Amino acid sequence: MWQFIPKSSYFKQIVHTQIIVILAMLFGLGVILMLWHVDRLQSDLVESMALADASLYNQALTEFRTLYTREVVERVRTRGIEVLHNYQDIEGAIPLPATLSIELGQRIGLHQSGAEARLYSAYPYPWRLDTGGLQDTFAREAWEFFRRIFPRVSGEFLALTF
Repeated sequence: MWQFIPKSSYFKQIVHTQIIVILAMLFGLGVILMLWHVDRLQSDLVESMALADASLYNQALTEFRTLYTREVVERVRTRGIEVLHNYQDIEGAIPLPATLSIELGQRIGLHQSGAEARLYSAYPYPWRLDTGGLQDTFAREAWEFFRRIFPRVSGEFLALTF
């Protein structure tokens, strides 16, 4: 025999009989949302720390170059010591500030830290035409950014997956 059950009663009956399944689904949804949120927070933190580290590297390298120019280059020039890009070929010469900065950036990049420091210029020295200048997309975009916004600092976070 068929019996008419109102919709509200039918819904209550399903809720009572399937309450564990419903709670498990809600709990699972909550766990998924929580994990997604934690992952997003972690990614934001990593990116923020990477940009802060890059800013510190930039400040240190800028200060190093300024200090080297003021305290070393200016002093030795008055004593007749040559300051050259090819200082390694000339006995008693020391590197130009830009040359020393480029070499320091290369040495920093040799370590496993993932850090890299480069000087960007649309006008490389004639002896650096093969390695200098704006050779990749990032370099060209950074140069354009600095031309428009100078003296603001730019940073870009690149996520590498292995």
